[in-house]
Amino acid sequence: PPLSVAPSTPVAAAPEFQGPPRPERAGPQRLLITATTGGFVRLNRDGKLVFEGRLPAGKYLDWRGYSFELRASNPAGLRVELGDALLDLGALKTEPDGSFRLGRK
Repeated sequence: PPLSVAPSTPVAAAPEFQGPPRPERAGPQRLLITATTGGFVRLNRDGKLVFEGRLPAGKYLDWRGYSFELRASNPAGLRVELGDALLDLGALKTEPDGSFRLGRK
């Protein structure tokens, strides 16, 4: 007997796998350092030195970046804000060289 061929039916293409949405890289954060007591400050932003010197009481540093490294002769004499958060440097762990790493790693 002759072979009968069933009419072909179009097959819908399988949807492409999308997976979970890729997280977007958040923008830079604002770091605001206000000296309540004068002292020496060294600040790196995104791996580059942006300030090194004496920061007198009442003066401030205002930077935007992804990561920061802060060294200070008197951390208790600084008011530090990262984004919307007020940071207590006394509660943060320091690096072996005495610096604080702030922001995204």
